[in-house]
Amino acid sequence: MSINQNTAKANPPELPKKERFIRREQVLDRLNIGSTKLKALIKAGNLPGPIHLMGEHQIPGRVSYWLESQIDAYMDAQIKAHHDRVAEIANDGINGWLTQATKSVKGARHV
Repeated sequence: MSINQNTAKANPPELPKKERFIRREQVLDRLNIGSTKLKALIKAGNLPGPIHLMGEHQIPGRVSYWLESQIDAYMDAQIKAHHDRVAEIANDGINGWLTQATKSVKGARHV
């Protein structure tokens, strides 16, 4: 067996991911949010709005669907933003968030 055959078996080529429609309940479950938060995210433009599929009479249906890839992209963006914030805090070190935290504690009155 040659090296090329061995590598081809170890790393099969990736097939393109098929798009899937997911329903509102699935979106809420995946994002772990409620209906009000979902509406707010859509209104703010942070999350794409639903897709209403055409029925047999070419009239948009009453059921809302989202593309799974769009929800995944939103989740990936949130994870990246979180990692960026953590890296920023870590880079600031003692002169950054820790100093601000101690200033706010000194100004607080404890009973």
